[in-house]
Order: sequence, then C-alpha cells, then structure tokens
Amino acid sequence: MKIANILSQLYDLGIKISVVDNNLKIQATKEKISESLREEIVLNKNEIINYLNEIADKRNFISIPKAKKQDHYTLSSAQKRLYLLQQMDLESTAYNMPYTIPIGPEVDKSKIERVFQQLISRHESFRTSFEIAGDEPVQKILDYVEFHVDEYRVKKSEVEGLQNTFIQAYDLSQPPLLRVGIVDIEGGENLLMIDMHHIISDGVSHNILEREFGKLYLGEELLPLRLQYKDYSEWQNSEAQQEKVKSQEEYWLTQLEGELPVLNLPLDYVRPVIQSHEGATVSFALSKEETEKIKLLTKEQGLTLYMSFLSVLSILLSKLSGQEDIIIGSPIAGRNHADLENIVGMFVNTLVLRNEVKGSSTIKDFIGNLKQNTLNAFEHQDYQFEDLVEKVSVRRDTSRNPVFNVMFDLSINKGSLVDLSEYENQWLVHQAGNTKFDLTFSTVDYGEQVMLSLGYCTKLFKSEAIDRFITYFKQIVNQLPN
Repeated sequence: MKIANILSQLYDLGIKISVVDNNLKIQATKEKISESLREEIVLNKNEIINYLNEIADKRNFISIPKAKKQDHYTLSSAQKRLYLLQQMDLESTAYNMPYTIPIGPEVDKSKIERVFQQLISRHESFRTSFEIAGDEPVQKILDYVEFHVDEYRVKKSEVEGLQNTFIQAYDLSQPPLLRVGIVDIEGGENLLMIDMHHIISDGVSHNILEREFGKLYLGEELLPLRLQYKDYSEWQNSEAQQEKVKSQEEYWLTQLEGELPVLNLPLDYVRPVIQSHEGATVSFALSKEETEKIKLLTKEQGLTLYMSFLSVLSILLSKLSGQEDIIIGSPIAGRNHADLENIVGMFVNTLVLRNEVKGSSTIKDFIGNLKQNTLNAFEHQDYQFEDLVEKVSVRRDTSRNPVFNVMFDLSINKGSLVDLSEYENQWLVHQAGNTKFDLTFSTVDYGEQVMLSLGYCTKLFKSEAIDRFITYFKQIVNQLPN
C-alpha cells in the first residue's frame, strides 16, 4: 500500500502522474512536490511504474468508441440521479452551478456572446435536452440552440441581489442549460455571471470552459474533440464496461453490508418531511499553528492531508452524534480515462467513506484503519454511487440523502499566497445559499494555512450551533497527538 499512498498524496496536491514509454511523467513544478515526497518517488520509481501499468491493465484503457447516431441516448449513472432529483422539485436550484468572474472595465459584449455560441457549438452537452422515452429518461442532442448573453447595469450595492435572482430553475427539456450575464457596475468593473445545471457540468467542466473561452476570445483555434459526452454515457452503460466495473461491486457491498447507520446529529429544528435545500455557508481558517499541527500529523503518520481532515471530521461527527459507525460522502472527479479530459459534462462520482470511531481504540489504530479504508475506496472508485444506492440496504427517507448526510472534499490552491488572517477571528459570517446535505465541509489548502467552508441546512441548524461545531472542530485539531 506504500505506492498507493504516494499516489494518493500526489492526487491531493492536484498532480498528474502517468507512464510514458516506461518512464514516469509528472505534471507539476518542482516547488509543488516536497523533498521527502520527491525522494519517495525516486526510490520507488519501478514499483510505481509497475503499479500504474497494473491498474491500466485492469481498466484496459482502450479508446472509448464513438456512439452510433440515434434519436436519443442513455443517461450516465450520475445524470439519472440528477434528473430524478430535479423532477422531484421542478423549482429547485440546488443543482445549479453558478459562479462569477471579474472581467475588467472594457467589455465587448457581442464578442463574448460569439465565443459562448462557439462553445455551445463545440460541446454537445450545451445542446442536450432531457426527456422521457418509454419509461426511461434519455438525452437528445440538438444541432442548434438559441443563445444570448443577458446584460445588467446595477449599483455596487445591488450586485449580490442580482446574483441571487440570476440563479433560476432549469427546465431540463429546454437547452441550453447554461445562462450567461454581463453585469456593468456603476463606477466599477464588469462581472461575468455564468450558471449551468449540474446534469451537464462539473468542476472540471468549469475549468475547461474558462480555458477554452480564453483561447477563443484571443482568436486562437482549438483542436477538434474526438468524443462528446453521449459517447461516454453509451460506453458506461455498455455490457462490456458494466462487466469490468462489476468486479468492484463486491468490495462496496462488503463495506456497506447490513442496515446502514443513520447519522443523528443534534438538530435545532424538527427535520422536514421533504428534504430542504435551504442553507447557508460560513468560512473559517485554521491558524498557522493549527495548520502546522495537522500537517505534522500527516507527515508522521504517512497520511495525506485529505486523510487527516477526514479523521478530524469523523471524530467530530462521532462526538456530536454519540455514534461510532460514521459514514461520510466525498466527491471524486471520475475522469480516469484519458479520453475524457477535455469533455464538458457530469463525470463526478461519490465515494462512501465508512469508518469506526471507537472510544476503546487508540488514535494511531483509528488513523491506520481510516488510511487503509480511504486507499481502498480510491482503488474502487469506478463503481458508480447511483448503482450502489440501489444495491445496499437503505431506508427510503424523503427527508434526507441516501447512505450519508455529510459531504467532505479537499482541494489545493494553485494560485498565489492568500492572507487568511481575517477568517481566524471569532466573528463568523454566515451567507445564505443552497445546500444538498445536512453538512458540507469543503477544505482548501493554501500552504501555511487551511481555509474551511461549512455549508449547512438552515431548516435543521441555527447559526449558533454551527459556530459551536467549528469551535469543537478546532479543539480536536489542537488535541491531535504530536
């Protein structure tokens, strides 16, 4: 498992590693990899190459074939779940993916519109409609869709209100599931507001969109795409691919055998019969000393930072609920196949991380078991969460998500250093928004400090309770063994 641990650390750092002509190819600057990790890679180079080749053989990375032309295509596992969730609440914006980009004072609106029209023409996901054929939801690809960029002129004090009203529910049968607006702020710069539905997009898709927008805006040409998202969804549903992934099913069914525990956190309100997506988010930072403490634990225990924060979160949830069997969900990019790197679409899968926090265990034993469970989960990441939900013993409950109610993710800041001191103070600012889970912990490593965002359902928790949870979280960090 030493090799898997090295690869997991590289994954945490956002570093890609592959085998090219029987040599390791690492896409990262020297500064991103610590001296100790670099030494580990050099010392274990042959073992890493063999491990990656073995994984590639298991997955059999032959090219994904192009789907034959037809009236409609099957949905991927992730799309099926998102389609069902949207149909349960047609006015919901919980699965919208909005974001805003500053674009300076000088804006060529017509040029921006043309570039987005080029992107819509390039990526079929933006020309996809979702409807029912027989008893099954399917996706249809349109040759052309009408698209225009909206324009707004507001005062600075009105920007936040505009951003909130800009986010509207989508009719999944009416593409494009993309909305773009240019905001002209009086006496200030302009903003570009972009909103997409999750059924056609994910975090990596945002990055692809930004990168390609920049190139097209500068007049550069893009290489043609060999594949589109429908090719992936048809391939994922093919008999051959289903058979390959079937080998991972046994692992997950063993991990989640029996009746699954339901996390009972202390709530401030009675849980609504139908799950609410009304929420808020509060951000806070670990101090440099706290960050150093958790990174020291990471190094000494041979963990990744992801595992260290997962450990702290598991302990927190155990203390809050009084339960030992803790299940947490965690998103994963789901783009293991090289053919998928530049396609806009929904590829994200969800890992189910189940760990026991026993009062009788030592912290070393607990961390060791969590580390092994995490490595195993990542090795079996191709099995789709949506398929897993249908197989395991889950009590159907419209008031909560199946399997888990708390989501956790960690990312690495690849930009410049950021001063997080203002987030260390005792005054926490809660901002209203949507939430998909009871609690969502998002962690960003900025080097000397770590920023955390805690999203929560406001129909379950008061802001004062969330502030206490943050205090408890920090207390656990400070009590970690040296």
